[in-house]
Amino acid sequence: MSRGLPISNLNDQKSAQTPGSSTNFSVIPLLLAGQSISPEARQALRDNRLKDAAVILMEEYGLSCVEAGDLLNITAC
Repeated sequence: MSRGLPISNLNDQKSAQTPGSSTNFSVIPLLLAGQSISPEARQALRDNRLKDAAVILMEEYGLSCVEAGDLLNITAC
């Protein structure tokens, strides 16, 4: 008789990894609180202008549109 942890259903694991699921993680609060981005990008995030913020971050840090979109949980391309 095993006393280990139960093995979870593989389908549950796949659904937890599906983009758009309810378990999304956002770094926007971290970007707003930090001083590592420009005031313009921070203001765009505060104003919920995520596409504008993505463009600013792409220009400032050389991110691709995919990278900026992944960072802000949007489709930037």
